[in-house]
Amino acid sequence: MTIQYQIDNKPFLDLEPYIDMKGFELIEKEIILGIVKSRQHIQDDGCNTVNIYNGVYPSIVNGTFPNTINNPKNENYKYYERLDFKPLECKMFNRYLGKYTQMGQLLALRMWKNPGAVKSKGIQEDCKDLAAYNNFPLLREWINNLKIFDGIGRIIFWFNAPGEPHTIHKDTYAGHPDHFLLINLHPENKDLFLIDIAGQQLSIPSRAFCFDARNYHGSQGKDFYSWTLRIDGRFNQQWLESIGLWEYFNPDQSQVFSSSIP
Repeated sequence: MTIQYQIDNKPFLDLEPYIDMKGFELIEKEIILGIVKSRQHIQDDGCNTVNIYNGVYPSIVNGTFPNTINNPKNENYKYYERLDFKPLECKMFNRYLGKYTQMGQLLALRMWKNPGAVKSKGIQEDCKDLAAYNNFPLLREWINNLKIFDGIGRIIFWFNAPGEPHTIHKDTYAGHPDHFLLINLHPENKDLFLIDIAGQQLSIPSRAFCFDARNYHGSQGKDFYSWTLRIDGRFNQQWLESIGLWEYFNPDQSQVFSSSIP
């Protein structure tokens, strides 16, 4: 299997050796407690139009969804109307129709300050703490002690119900690779995978990792409810240089990246 954008000739970068996984394991139940206490902040999400992989099922798309729910010709218009055309509520309605895929449910602990400023997700100064973050004091301490980041931007949880697929997508087509840590503490509960250039799925067995998000990727729930945690930021230069990946994550900005995957 050949992944288009590889890191050091590997499909993903295993980060378990560089972070305190033992410490993370010890606060797992505290994290779950925080999720439960933050349940009113959990919401359904879609995906960007141009980033969706050619799949079998239609996806709930952030970019066009407002036009969809406000179209009187839509078969579900009268139900959207009764939900006051609120996108999050309408996405939840579609979630249970069984005809769509989406990014699933998320819980944001930190998010960009300006609405829609996706490119700011890795910049600490451009992101802010949200109310739910107060429910995770031990996780906050653990994140602040990470040695691989100079600054922390967006922090989000993604949730999968049993057997639930998330929209296969890529985060971007151009620019430099994102600096992020993704933790899937129980890979036996959730399959997180990349799509290779032949369209085959490559599962990621690591519990803590990063990959080049210009590759198509997705997740599939297994037998139990599951969650993953994504932490965006800025990787520490000294650490990247020590593992020979400074230039990969900080390429010459004149370089143009593109994808040949259909």
